[in-house]
Amino acid sequence: MGNFGKLLRLTAWCVLVTFTWQQVGWTNDALIQNLIPEKTRTPLLKPASEVVPPAQPNLAAPSEVQSSTDFLQDERPLSLTSQTLHAAMPAEVPASIEKPEQRVVDYPERRDFQDAVAELRPEYATAVILKSLTAEDLKALVNLGFETGIIVLHGEIVLFTSGSEDEVGVLSAVKALTRKATFISHTHPGQFSAEGPSGQDMNEAILAPGREYVVTHQGAYAYNSEVIFNNERPYAYDWYLERLQEALRASAAERDQIETRKDLNEFIAEQDRYNEAGTEERETLRRGSTLSYTS
Repeated sequence: MGNFGKLLRLTAWCVLVTFTWQQVGWTNDALIQNLIPEKTRTPLLKPASEVVPPAQPNLAAPSEVQSSTDFLQDERPLSLTSQTLHAAMPAEVPASIEKPEQRVVDYPERRDFQDAVAELRPEYATAVILKSLTAEDLKALVNLGFETGIIVLHGEIVLFTSGSEDEVGVLSAVKALTRKATFISHTHPGQFSAEGPSGQDMNEAILAPGREYVVTHQGAYAYNSEVIFNNERPYAYDWYLERLQEALRASAAERDQIETRKDLNEFIAEQDRYNEAGTEERETLRRGSTLSYTS
C-alpha cells in the first residue's frame, strides 16, 4: 500500500501542474490580444476548412500569339494615326513638298557632213559640230562659193562660215574663236582661188612655231606668220586629215560639246553684229577693239 499511495500522489501532482500551465498560457494570449488595437489585431488561426486560398493569376496562354511585326503594326494609344499626325502639323506646312523639276538643256547631236553643209549659208554666220571629216568632204567644201572655217574647239570638229565677203582670217569674231582652238584651218573655194595662203592670211596667222592650214583644190598648205612650209608643193588631203586627227587625240581629255556650243553662240552673235554694221564700224570690229567676249 505504501508504494501505490506514492504513485497516486505523483500522478495527481503532474495533472495539477499541467492544468495550471495551460491556464496561465491562455491568459497571457488573451491579454496580448486585448493590448493590440482592433484594426491591427491578428485574428486567431481559423480551422483549415474555413481558410480560402488566395486568387491565383491566370497564367494560361493567350488565344492568339502576336509576332513583333504584328505588334508594331497594331494601333496603340502612343502611335500617331494619319489623322492625328495631320492635325498636329501646322496649317501652313504642306504634308509633302515636291521638288522643282530640273531644267534639262537638250543639245543636238554632232552632225553628219551632208546635214552640216545643208545648214551653211554665205549670207550669215553659221556653225555646226561634225561627227567626222573625210577627203571627199574636203573636196565638197572647196567647191562651195564661200569660205569655210574648220577648227578643233574643246575636242570637237567645228565647221563654220562668217556670212561675210571678207576673208575668214581677218575677222575679229573669228580670231576670238580661233584663240581657243587647237587646230585652225579654212578653205579657199573655187578653182581660180589663190593656191596657198594669201597675204592677208599670213598677216593674221599665228606666230611660230604654231601652224595653220588652208585647203584648196590642189591640196593643203601649212603656214604661220613667218613661213609657208610647203610653198608650191601642196600636201594631200589625207596628210591634212592626219594633222586634224592628231589635234583631236591631243584634246580628247577636254572634249566638251556644251562649252563648244557656248563659244559658237558667242561667235555667231558677234559676227552678226559685224555683218549688220556700217563700213566704218566694220573697220573698227576688224581691228578687234569692241568685241564683248574674250578667250
